Amino acid sequence: MVARRAGALIAAFVLCPAIAHAADIPVAAGGSIATAIDQAQPGDTVVVAPGTYTGRIVTKRAGQAGKPITIKSATPRAATITAVGNAVNIAHAYVTFEGFVIDGQNGEGDAVQIETAGSYATIRDCEVKNTRRDCIDMGAPTGVTIEKSLIHDCLNATGNNCTTDACRVDAHGVVGGAVTDLVIRDTEIHTFSGDALQVDPGRASPGWTKVTVERCKMWLGPLATARNGFAAGVVPGENAIDTKTPASGRSALLVKDTIAYGFGGGLIGNMAAFNMKENVDAVFDRVTIRASEIGFRIRNPASVIARNTVLHGMTASAIRYEDKVPLITLEHLTFGRAIANAFDEASSAGTKVEAKNTLFLGANLPPELAGATNLAVGESAFVAAATDDYHLPAGSPAIDKGQAIAGIDSDRDGVARVQGSAPDLGAFEHCPGECAKPPDAGAASNDGGASSSSGGTSGGASGDPNAADPSGAEGSSDSGCGCRTSKTAPGSVAFFALAYVIARALRRKK
Repeated sequence: MVARRAGALIAAFVLCPAIAHAADIPVAAGGSIATAIDQAQPGDTVVVAPGTYTGRIVTKRAGQAGKPITIKSATPRAATITAVGNAVNIAHAYVTFEGFVIDGQNGEGDAVQIETAGSYATIRDCEVKNTRRDCIDMGAPTGVTIEKSLIHDCLNATGNNCTTDACRVDAHGVVGGAVTDLVIRDTEIHTFSGDALQVDPGRASPGWTKVTVERCKMWLGPLATARNGFAAGVVPGENAIDTKTPASGRSALLVKDTIAYGFGGGLIGNMAAFNMKENVDAVFDRVTIRASEIGFRIRNPASVIARNTVLHGMTASAIRYEDKVPLITLEHLTFGRAIANAFDEASSAGTKVEAKNTLFLGANLPPELAGATNLAVGESAFVAAATDDYHLPAGSPAIDKGQAIAGIDSDRDGVARVQGSAPDLGAFEHCPGECAKPPDAGAASNDGGASSSSGGTSGGASGDPNAADPSGAEGSSDSGCGCRTSKTAPGSVAFFALAYVIARALRRKK
């Protein structure tokens, strides 16, 4: 009997798998990250000591939902992974890279490559820089997240003194094929020769969809020195976001609480912060666009909704619409100073611009803004229009003059609408009493000390031009305002659903 019981216990230990516990796998300075990754199982964390690690890193196996394999710098951005061209390749699902500087050494390869098999990959609190290709390139994965990161100096030109578009080569901050549920948040992207974000450059079918950009900053500026084939002084890139879609189906994009500037004076014509074209349904909420040639360039059959948005400093036009776009929806926009033209109708007769609760700095409303809830005002309607502070002072004619719009429960700063008897016009809700202009926290300036760690190479541009926006519209802050609400703009699901409904309505009109 005893023998049989002992045998049963032995069999149980042999046949039942041991309970697995997540482990930390340390990599000492000068050690091998690749060797540690080879050992890592789902739920494990590879913890890397400060230092420089040379050689391409490739994932070995997939993690699991709720149990990713994490490769993490022990001290944020104190460990550098560097290789000529492609420094990191994520070829498996549920893998996270956190806290690294990833340096492509200006080589001919994407600094980070996320394969189609790399679904649910996360790039967190990383600086990705220095490549002649894309800083982060994706195939068609699902559920990728890029957050709290700095992406810059993705530059390529032929020759040694490029000053024209003919020698410029696209190198994007982030590029993806038929991605789904891509999220980029709390991230800064600058100094690139393509776009900060471009999706589906191959126009493959099925296309990409459900891309969310939130609390981000995207910008360009003249290069301080010659770099990767470009001459000094050149503005090398194209757009903050450029969409390319397949011939059938619709792609959904949500951009919220985000800043874009410096998209002008470059090498291409009709340079725009947001270039929305083809079969995309795009929603912009709590966005600031400034110091650019064009704010929104909308090209049929794109569908665009813009809410709680501030535009100023456009050398050509705030909104250019082309090719008979059926409908553009504008709600609670503020058109500020130094805008050459509020609108540019380019071969788009018949386009309907549906504008509500919009505030326009000028003597007369443009025809596109004709409507009872839109108002042309002088500088006194704002706190300090001369320095681009478009908040509303007490007594502004814009206060309590709007109509309630379903789904809009906060303003550009996150202040709850409404504070008075009716919504205020423009992007900002006047918040009396203790509320103050939020600090220029930026929709995430995430260098995290990266400028010093990059050896000056983040200065491929002349620095962040005009970085501080006195309007305080550069991202929201939860401090300094007793009227601030925990509510935010409607979530991604609601926005994507709204975009889908509008797209269907537009198709019925055709």
